Amino acid sequence: AFFRRKNANHHPLEEVSLSQLTGFEGCVDVVVDVGYLAEHGLVFHLTDFKWDVLGKLEEALHSIYLLLSLVKTTGRLLMMLSGEPIEYLEGCFEAFTGVTVQEARQLSGPPPGEMGFRQIILEVFLKHSDVVFGPAALEVVLDREFREERSHHRYASLLDEALARLACFRDADLKTSHLPLNVLDVGGGDGHMAEWWGASGHNIHVLEVDRKQVEKAQQRLGKDSVTFHDGVSSWPFEDRSFDVCLLLFVLHHIMPEAVMRRTLREARRVTRGKIIILEDCPFEAKTPGLQRLGAAVTAEHFRPFGQDPQQYMRNIRPDSVWKRTFSDEGLTVESVRIISGTLQHPCPHLMYILT
Repeated sequence: AFFRRKNANHHPLEEVSLSQLTGFEGCVDVVVDVGYLAEHGLVFHLTDFKWDVLGKLEEALHSIYLLLSLVKTTGRLLMMLSGEPIEYLEGCFEAFTGVTVQEARQLSGPPPGEMGFRQIILEVFLKHSDVVFGPAALEVVLDREFREERSHHRYASLLDEALARLACFRDADLKTSHLPLNVLDVGGGDGHMAEWWGASGHNIHVLEVDRKQVEKAQQRLGKDSVTFHDGVSSWPFEDRSFDVCLLLFVLHHIMPEAVMRRTLREARRVTRGKIIILEDCPFEAKTPGLQRLGAAVTAEHFRPFGQDPQQYMRNIRPDSVWKRTFSDEGLTVESVRIISGTLQHPCPHLMYILT
């Protein structure tokens, strides 16, 4: 239920529906929430595995937007929430431009730095006089934090930019223009991202170990552009066949260690240009709470592949260990980039370009 007070001195609280608040956008000094956001998905208890918001993020962000849109510029939103890590809940509000969590006050739960259920009060301020909470503001947040993550478009775009830069360097070396790259996408699944890069003019070939995914990729890209691999033997390509080899969130799914290292050696063998690797790296999160969150989300993502998180989390390595692994296999790190997580997938990633 929603309640409003028309006049602080002379009118009691009255219950109203959300539709009755239409026209009050930007007119309210303080909005107090004691359950509306939780009812609409803003629930995250990491240690209790109550991760509702990851399944209801679109609804939760829409509900946050509705409350924020009522608040005057320089007004505030007060709410009581339960869960942890607090930093993730704060991020759901600060994803909106011009919004800052002024205070996160803990009412109950373990001391800061320890895991466990917490009840907190968040005090959120609109801090910029030029903030306008129209529908466009919500769409920006939904695109960045939800849609592009779910569709993998954010990763396709990052790689598309990297491929474009590599193509420019190659064009400069060969003194040609608009030369497409020959790209090998290892573990490319159903080929949906390879399809995007193909639309950018590159020649894409997918190497995949899952027969069902191979069939889907062949439907997208054509049979000649997709090869099934047994995951054990040498790759069926000549030395230096490709300009670029992509290993996108692949290495941490490969065990034992010897097979993963052989994958790196095969990538080096068939590539005459660059190897681009993307890997999850919860160690790069900004706080211990967000690091635990990133590790937990990463562990759970192994289950749909039939992989035991307790075993495969050993492959989730910090930057220093990956660099040492690459060096051991004769590869040089040309550049490394930290890619922040999103509210939908709150784990940072590392993107390596190797030679």
